Amino acid sequence: MGILDEAIREIRLEKQAAEDELRQALEDFDIITSRAVAAVKSTVADLRLELQAAGWWAGDLSEEANPPYYVSLAFQVRRYAADPDPVTNPTYSYAIKFDGLGGAERTTGDNDPLTEMLVFRGVARQDFGMDLEKDLKLFLKAILHRH
Repeated sequence: MGILDEAIREIRLEKQAAEDELRQALEDFDIITSRAVAAVKSTVADLRLELQAAGWWAGDLSEEANPPYYVSLAFQVRRYAADPDPVTNPTYSYAIKFDGLGGAERTTGDNDPLTEMLVFRGVARQDFGMDLEKDLKLFLKAILHRH
């Protein structure tokens, strides 16, 4: 086997290794984040129904993903559904961004955040949903304190 053939073979092996590494990273990302993302989607769906029944406006949950690097989920709420005035009834946002290492960062607004950014660790845990519910409750309490 000549030098050129050996170089071509090594390039093929390197490409295959990179493809295998990416495939494994995507699988790991899915395993780590799938339960947590499902918990957010389910909890926010239930919360939206509860808020709407109480006369709040609650926007749809949006999702942005770039596996295996992150998946981000966000939604917005206003205290009164019938009052779209942004001065008397501002819109508040809640966003959670999961990384591929089992962590997540939650923010509540860009310009005037309601609460400090929160970092979750071990989002693949079964009790992550309880942490999420506690955090959503704090988010809603912060909105109520502002009104």
